[in-house]
Amino acid sequence: MVSNFYIAKNKILSHVVFWIAWVALNTVFLGSAEDTYLRQFYTELYELPEKIIVVYLNLYWLIPLFLLKRKYLAYGCSLFVLLFSMAVIMRAIYVEFLAAKFYPETAKLSFFNAYRIFKYIIYNLDAIVLITTGIRLFKYWYQQQSLNNDLVQEKLTAELGYLKGQLHPHFLFNTLNNVYSLCLDKSDLAPEIVLKLSELLSYMLYESDREKIELSKEVIHIKSYLELEKLRYGDRLNISFSQSGDVSNQQIAPLIMMPFIENAFKHGFNEDLNNIWITIDIKVKHDTLYLKVQNSTNRQIQPGSISSGIGLQNISRRLALLYPDKYLLEIFPDSEYFEVDLKISLI
Repeated sequence: MVSNFYIAKNKILSHVVFWIAWVALNTVFLGSAEDTYLRQFYTELYELPEKIIVVYLNLYWLIPLFLLKRKYLAYGCSLFVLLFSMAVIMRAIYVEFLAAKFYPETAKLSFFNAYRIFKYIIYNLDAIVLITTGIRLFKYWYQQQSLNNDLVQEKLTAELGYLKGQLHPHFLFNTLNNVYSLCLDKSDLAPEIVLKLSELLSYMLYESDREKIELSKEVIHIKSYLELEKLRYGDRLNISFSQSGDVSNQQIAPLIMMPFIENAFKHGFNEDLNNIWITIDIKVKHDTLYLKVQNSTNRQIQPGSISSGIGLQNISRRLALLYPDKYLLEIFPDSEYFEVDLKISLI
């Protein structure tokens, strides 16, 4: 992450190139005013060590010690002392080495010339300090943003893993209950249901670990589950399944629709009902998935119970994590049936 800021991911090379570019640009732009490129080049070389000292003391001492800790007054005072001290040193170098040879008109000025010293601060040091401080703060901000994004992603990954871990036992628990009931009744359907269950578990173990899966495979998984439930309930349950649109070229998060269908069986099958039915409609249109699940019920089932189960709580959270601002989930409790409408943008 940090290496992205450096040329060829090399920190030393990047700093060397920066200072060479700084000297070259100042020589060209400032030397062009009076066509004094050589004089400006020597001036830049004499001032370069002092500027380097100021920049790195600011970057690696003052900024971490004061500015990043929001000690603004301490940072401002420390930076001013640093700039003033280095301006005095630069003034001394100017008087001893540069004035007589390159600037004879100023050679007789006194050493402690306040105007000259503050001019060094404003014109010679402020620019490089502001530029390098801006780069340092941008780098710090970028690193913090990247770190925050990584932490958020790790949290989402862990949470999704936890939710999927809950979903699998929930599904398995419901299905094993079905098998157990048939075994108690010594039903001949038990072996076939166990075979269907093994197929479903194979899908869940080897396919659902991926971030996205073909929508067509998810639909096949749902159909297998419906066949399993038909074997269990037989003629007592009327299941209507419809599918429209192209599901072969779409991707979806695995097991994102199953909890709604599971809950339809969980809440829809009631011995007090004469007509027990479940309707499932899956449609793909304009890269959008539409799922509608309806199941029969009666007034004895509390309307709030459809949203209180572990499965639906988990799937609602998974939808919020996987499809933020790209899905719409509506649940309609009624005295005679429940309806769940799900809309997901697949792009």
